[in-house]
Amino acid sequence: MQIFEPKNKFAVWIHDSDARLFLGLPPAKVSPSRWAILGEFVEEASTGIWIDVDHVQEWTHDGDTWRVTNTWNVTPPRCLVLWTFVITIQLVERFDGLKALGFRKE
Repeated sequence: MQIFEPKNKFAVWIHDSDARLFLGLPPAKVSPSRWAILGEFVEEASTGIWIDVDHVQEWTHDGDTWRVTNTWNVTPPRCLVLWTFVITIQLVERFDGLKALGFRKE
């Protein structure tokens, strides 16, 4: 299976400051969160990845446990996520049941 195929579902994990810029939110006043932009692949560009965003999740940690604390929808849903924002891209079968794996407190 090719990862970058139309309609493939992704969790695009991005940095806290970039997520806040993407959503138009103020800078974090506490420790940074992890963010996942969940959506379907549209196309790759030289500057980033176009996806049809289903929703955006903010993940925070309590000790070693990561959990979703906020969820956002964006309009219009087709968005360019810049490569400079991306930590990693996770191919998923569905959006529910996503787990934050491999992240440690900074």
